[in-house]
Amino acid sequence: MIEFSCNACAKEYQVNDDKAGKRGKCPNCGSIMVVPEHSTTEMIFDESQMSVRNPQLQEIFDTIQSLCSESILKQFVIDGDVVALQIQTGEFGSRSQLVAMTVSGDDEAHLIIQSNVGVVSELSSLETALRCANARAVMNVSIDDDNQLMVRMLTEIDRSPTEQMLNVIMVAVFADGLEEVIFGWDVE
Repeated sequence: MIEFSCNACAKEYQVNDDKAGKRGKCPNCGSIMVVPEHSTTEMIFDESQMSVRNPQLQEIFDTIQSLCSESILKQFVIDGDVVALQIQTGEFGSRSQLVAMTVSGDDEAHLIIQSNVGVVSELSSLETALRCANARAVMNVSIDDDNQLMVRMLTEIDRSPTEQMLNVIMVAVFADGLEEVIFGWDVE
């Protein structure tokens, strides 16, 4: 069983393990939430699952955790090099966006912030995305070979952790806005 509570109203729930990762609506307040992979009452103490090798990325991660904990629905570290955050972008938890951060490996280290928007199947959707992207010159909107639309920002790693946190939130909100305009729903 997975035990957790609603992020919006704190009502406690207990669901079967097969519901992990599924979205549901809180019957108490109507908030949309995602069932966590593990009970929130079970702590993970494996340091490798919570820390990042790059000290600057770790400082940014720590800043985001301390200043935005109520907006972070899920957070995890992948192989010590990538921080992924599921950020609440809509009111009452109605929408969220997954954003990943890593540091480039070149001599001039940069923070790379990326959020996938969804797979584009129509040319009109791509045109909409590109028009929206022109309004945000600091972000790059691109599409890969599998038609996955993504928003990316590259910033100097030595900016303040608070400024980087704002960049992460800006990418999440912009990518979520594109997702809503193009697809009309919150793409998982």
